[in-house]
Amino acid sequence: MNRKQRVVGAVAVGLVVLSGLFPAFEGEWRRPGDNLQRYLGHGCLLAPPSEAEVYQAMLGHAPGDGVTETELSQFSADVLLSYALLQIITVVVAGWGLILILADKKSSPSDAGAASGETSPSA
Repeated sequence: MNRKQRVVGAVAVGLVVLSGLFPAFEGEWRRPGDNLQRYLGHGCLLAPPSEAEVYQAMLGHAPGDGVTETELSQFSADVLLSYALLQIITVVVAGWGLILILADKKSSPSDAGAASGETSPSA
């Protein structure tokens, strides 16, 4: 593996780690008879969006003093696993593709002789 390939491999590993640490989130508002879902964007896996942040994303304003804990419990955020998996697969495939493209081309001795104009003796 040459230097360029190692750099591409390290960048790909870094992107996979970042994709895992900062996944896409989807907010959900569970109401009787209906659920509303909305894409919330990427965020830190260790600090997912709170119920109040999901409330604000869904309704367009921050929860006021009149909002009870029971009402806030209708709001939740989940990781979009299919989106995260698609990102990771894309990075891995692109990384492997670049590593293969950047591979050193090794030629056989007969190819090198033909390119320089030398002929091999025939028996």
